[in-house]
Amino acid sequence: MVDQLLAVVAMTLSLTCLAGAQYTTDLPDPIPYESAPGPFALVSADFNGDGKPDLALTNRIPGNVIVLINAGNGAFLAPLSISVGSVPTYLVVGDFNGDSFVDIAVSNSGSGTVSILLGKGDGTFRPIRSYKCGSNPYGIAVADFNNDGKLDLVISNRLSNTISLLTGNGDGSFQNPLITSLPNPFFVSVGDFNGDGSVDLAVTNRFLNSFSILLGKGNGTFQAATAYPLANNPSSVHVADMNSDGIQDLVVVDEYAFNLAVYFGDGTGAFRSSASYPLGSYPYFAAIGDLNGDGKPDVVAVNKLSNSVEVLLGAGRGLLQPGVPYAVETFPFSVVIADFNADGIPDLAVTNNTSGTISILLGIGDGTFKPE
Repeated sequence: MVDQLLAVVAMTLSLTCLAGAQYTTDLPDPIPYESAPGPFALVSADFNGDGKPDLALTNRIPGNVIVLINAGNGAFLAPLSISVGSVPTYLVVGDFNGDSFVDIAVSNSGSGTVSILLGKGDGTFRPIRSYKCGSNPYGIAVADFNNDGKLDLVISNRLSNTISLLTGNGDGSFQNPLITSLPNPFFVSVGDFNGDGSVDLAVTNRFLNSFSILLGKGNGTFQAATAYPLANNPSSVHVADMNSDGIQDLVVVDEYAFNLAVYFGDGTGAFRSSASYPLGSYPYFAAIGDLNGDGKPDVVAVNKLSNSVEVLLGAGRGLLQPGVPYAVETFPFSVVIADFNADGIPDLAVTNNTSGTISILLGIGDGTFKPE
């Protein structure tokens, strides 16, 4: 691990005017828990059809989704704010009504709902629709779970100890949820872990020091969960083929252990522990991509109390090099990888929760990032 943060002057987009408060002056010192207000989760997609990656994020207080349209040079146009439910957390994108425009689904942990924002293709959205899903919904993922060619949603409900599946009708609406019991579900990711063509789930079990695998049956239901132990309070889990064997693996951020763990899939739906890698203070979320163009998956993690993002370049065979941290603003929660300035090189966008900002770190192409 690099002991000193690389000094990176990142371009910063202020969200203070949208949130109605200057977080850095109104809040006490950050503490290691996930319910602080402000910018939280982040996704990148082309919302206006111009071929440039835009951004959408949840702003937990006052409870909205913010859409930032890419100007094409690494900068963004004036933000669009859309009110959703209470305390929105994670969000996903997909085409829920088959019109070829990008739509958004967001879990609202305070109101127990999922809000659907159907895109118009110009960066704006139709009036929201909301659906009940469970108590304190948190993680959310999108896939076709029942093999009918329509996108569905799965949501982890923390206080209900359940997973809700909202089956899509193909017109942007969803059916009442199908419920699967699971203790302490937190973050959820999807993949096909046993190669049967049906969508499976990987879920972190908050406070149980484990993650669970639920193999899909192809009809919107799942086999009994298989749990895998972790060190201490995992936050997020991410799917990628880390060792290039054609089988999906997992990267799990183990927040209170200050590390991330790589688990190799065996193609049957089972996983084995490979290695763990130290990170900064209270890591929370990660993104996976090829940051240096060598064909190997790299990992970027956010460290909440270190106020940094940490880049771990792939070393081949599923191994990672020691992390290199880059300073961002206060209490980062989420990160995405995209080429924001159209130079063919991956960049990073990071939500800074208590700063009320987003940091953009422009990539050089070798896995490092330059000052803005």
